[in-house]
Amino acid sequence: MMTVTDWPSLFQTALRVVCFLCVTPDNEHQNPSLTSDNRPITGPTVITPYGPINGIVFAATNITAEAFLGIPYAKPPVGNLRFQKPEAPEKWTRALNGSEYGPRCVSEPNQNTASEDCLSLNIIRPRQSNSNDKYPVIVWIHGGGFESGSARDFHIEDFADRFVSAGVIVVTINYRLGVFGYLSTGNDAALGNYGLWDQVQALTFIQEMIPSFGGDPKQVTAFGQSAGGASVSWLTLRPETESLFSKAISMSGSAQAVWANTDGTVQSSRAVIREIGCDKVEDLPKCLQNVPEGIILNATQTAISPRFETPDFSVWNPRLDGDFIRDNTFKGAIQNAPKRPHLFGLNSQESTHFAISYSNDPRAKYLPIPHYKVDNYSRTDFADAIKYVLGTKDVFGNHAKEASEDIIDWYKIHGNYTHDIFAQRYVQVFSDIQFNVPTLREAVRKAKAGNQNIYVYKNNYVIDADKNIDGSTHASDLNVLIYGLKKNPQLTREFAELVVNFVKTGQPYTSHVTAHPVDPSKSTKIPFVQIDVPQITGEADLWSERLEFWDDLAAKYGFDWPLGSKTEELIT
Repeated sequence: MMTVTDWPSLFQTALRVVCFLCVTPDNEHQNPSLTSDNRPITGPTVITPYGPINGIVFAATNITAEAFLGIPYAKPPVGNLRFQKPEAPEKWTRALNGSEYGPRCVSEPNQNTASEDCLSLNIIRPRQSNSNDKYPVIVWIHGGGFESGSARDFHIEDFADRFVSAGVIVVTINYRLGVFGYLSTGNDAALGNYGLWDQVQALTFIQEMIPSFGGDPKQVTAFGQSAGGASVSWLTLRPETESLFSKAISMSGSAQAVWANTDGTVQSSRAVIREIGCDKVEDLPKCLQNVPEGIILNATQTAISPRFETPDFSVWNPRLDGDFIRDNTFKGAIQNAPKRPHLFGLNSQESTHFAISYSNDPRAKYLPIPHYKVDNYSRTDFADAIKYVLGTKDVFGNHAKEASEDIIDWYKIHGNYTHDIFAQRYVQVFSDIQFNVPTLREAVRKAKAGNQNIYVYKNNYVIDADKNIDGSTHASDLNVLIYGLKKNPQLTREFAELVVNFVKTGQPYTSHVTAHPVDPSKSTKIPFVQIDVPQITGEADLWSERLEFWDDLAAKYGFDWPLGSKTEELIT
């Protein structure tokens, strides 16, 4: 049995490494209402359908803007609303103080500034906007493996410089995380997906509120990274969201990824329910609602072990439940989903910090491998890892050896590496399984379903070079776009231009390059935009051969590792 202090999940540990520029809870950014010479000024007040809200004025590098922080978009999900779908908030008569962020959503014990009562959003807009304006809107959904993160982890100045200065309003939201966001029994007792339902409620609330702030409710783009990108993917598949947003951007996340959809969250839930003593009661929801928050959070630490030796690094995640999406396969869901412009993004080597452990945890032998093994990682090491992690009898039955050899042989001849060849092939396998193939598969399937506005980019800009593993890691594009580059600020400006033009027109382009949509009727190739210095370029094909390999492997053996389950053709 693990203790509270030694639990941090593989995903959270890796995320702390890859998001080295992310704002942490111990260094949170505060947003005073100041002019450029640091004299307090009177903030704006907006009258909304729910009540008046006072905001702040702040100075970014490129613009003086306004922010309205900590706006509740739902009733507190506590008491009899815990583990339930969110409900619209009550209206208020006194002006709401919008000068401070709301609490982050609690997901582990002893978190500062965290609470179950956390469903709030923040609005950043051009100064002196009014209800007659019609600014397009970005709704930012943060990442964190469905277990961590918060809207308050991002500087409002960064959003103002990248997007508000270009005439776009930005809304950032919190949503329930971990056990409170994704507990599921796999049946009607607790279906789960509460974090996704929070996002739907936030988008519904924004439709009502954003005109008061000068935003155009018909020009809303849902935009997320990592688990936020996967959340956007989930949202696009729900037909009832058609009126809630018109465009989507998913950075490094797809609902079809092994870490974003499996029933592993049901296993985690059952372990927690047993630990808190609610496993033998007649009224499970009532039992769960009566248990103190701290006991539930401690149970998540003592009852659940971190996941090693599997590409599915998530402990909590959304799932196909027949309610949020009524189809029981992603193929069916895509066919029935609204056809809206969707921009997908990837980094050139996503899984470096998921496949390699920089903490050298002794409990992991094959995935992740300890960093000290990378220098001498051999052909035998690579083959052993594939056989142990992927080519198991639990997955492939009597064909386990054959399936392992197919994977090993394919990656031996694909990849132009000049050093640390087998370590790089190893990382590439898991980058493909965890990020690349699910994302490209979703893009191609949506295009085949008749969506003519599917676009892809790949970020190739390396933030912090690894001496063994080439390429840009998970969250590198987040750093280029949102946090900004001091060494190459022109790339940040150009990337922001690409995104802003997509938000405004539905097509990503800059002054010198225009993205081409994915069009399977014309070619099996996947055109993409490459983000790198000296400037962004248009390229002909992004890893279509990898997608073809994993599709063929799934069809041949009946199990689909990028999806994390048997192939959808076998699901009835």
